Amino acid sequence: MRCFVTGASGFIGANLVHELLARGHQVRALLRKSSDRRGLNGAQFETVEGDVSERERLKNAMSGCDWCFHVAASYHLWLRDYAPMYAANVQGTQNVIEAAASAGCSRIVYTSTVGCIGLPQPVDGRLDPTDETAPISEAQMSNHYKRSKCKRSKPPSNFRVKGCRSSSSIRARRLGRATSNRRPPARSSSIS
Repeated sequence: MRCFVTGASGFIGANLVHELLARGHQVRALLRKSSDRRGLNGAQFETVEGDVSERERLKNAMSGCDWCFHVAASYHLWLRDYAPMYAANVQGTQNVIEAAASAGCSRIVYTSTVGCIGLPQPVDGRLDPTDETAPISEAQMSNHYKRSKCKRSKPPSNFRVKGCRSSSSIRARRLGRATSNRRPPARSSSIS
């Protein structure tokens, strides 16, 4: 498959690029000009310079791609002005989803944050496991990063991209290992 990856210079994104390539997929990655690309060393992929705010660039860049992995995010715990973070995490995500649909991607995988999952609730004296369908309270969204991601993590119940399977992936466990090239150890995964 031909895969489009946003956030490819980040920890999860770089590991994803290496994993997709190891499985024989072709990768086209959206990278900002200023991105630290060390985690992508040794990876043979096509680069598209830009960011998630550039709707037309996204549409053109995804042309011919089968799958879209949206891993990009603006992650900051403190900023003087949070507007750019909300723009990237809310509107940027919408831009990516719309561009992927317009380009005819058959699958969109959106990676969010564990901060968008409601906390486990006690049931019969034990904590019941939770997933992305669990409600989250305002009190649990303790910072702007979580709030910005939660605004986009739960699409409206009627949101569908025609002809496309979409899924939200919220990762709470470590992916790969923290090394200079960020390549994950050999393991099984659900990407086929």
